[in-house]
Amino acid sequence: MVVKKWWRYACSSIAGIALFSSNAHADLVQVKLGYASSAMSLVTAPWLAASELGFFKEQGIDLRWVVLNGGANAIQQTLNKSIDITYPSANELLIVGKQQGRQPLPLRFFYLGFPRNIWQYAVPENSPIKSFADLRGKKVGVFSSQAAYLPQLRALARSAGVNPATDMQIRVVGVGAGALQALRSGQTDVSAQAEVQHAAFEAMGENLRLLPTSQLVDQLHGPGFLTHEDNLRDPKRRAIMVAVARAMAMGTLFCQTNPEECVRLSWKAVPTLRPSGDPAKAMAT
Repeated sequence: MVVKKWWRYACSSIAGIALFSSNAHADLVQVKLGYASSAMSLVTAPWLAASELGFFKEQGIDLRWVVLNGGANAIQQTLNKSIDITYPSANELLIVGKQQGRQPLPLRFFYLGFPRNIWQYAVPENSPIKSFADLRGKKVGVFSSQAAYLPQLRALARSAGVNPATDMQIRVVGVGAGALQALRSGQTDVSAQAEVQHAAFEAMGENLRLLPTSQLVDQLHGPGFLTHEDNLRDPKRRAIMVAVARAMAMGTLFCQTNPEECVRLSWKAVPTLRPSGDPAKAMAT
């Protein structure tokens, strides 16, 4: 087993739509939330559960979510204000927004979803690959060419003496069963995914082993709510951000105390999250 139960680590068309536009319900404000991946996963379970339980509506929010193609895209969408809130990891923002001689991007994390790095690099249990130094000539499967953890992956390879541009291949395999099949068939040698994806692989019968990463990488935090600074400066918009965070915190608490029901609610909200095979086995993982 390569992961512990993910909930133990939980913390407390876009164009042409006006920011925070009101919907048909006069008492609700529509907020668009972008998930920085190529497909939904159980990383989003707290907000999916909160949505199903009506926590966002209790806070006056009509939450609408869209799937974005990776963290870089999420940052761009947040920067140009075409979406209200995104849910990326810190990696891409730290690299893009903190370059020497460049003005910091006017973006802020205002709610932390996971206090630790959720990205893992896993191989089949019987793989000869033991560390990043063994990636020379190997193929690494990622969910998107815009994935926010790609700079992290490349840095880990370089620190082990492997040139990520010439010594290894990065292949886009998506998430779910397709990514697992790529690993099993040899199309990829290493799986670079979030811990919940690797937990799903194990539920589908794959035994995985994690490659060790550096202490610095382990200390990076996971996804959180990112928004434009303007939405925190304006008192009315800030109140909306607080309402979204409060509903998310309520969903997180529910998932911490009712993990199995949290997963069931996530499956209900996004049916494609329900794994094939025995649901009880997937729940146990």
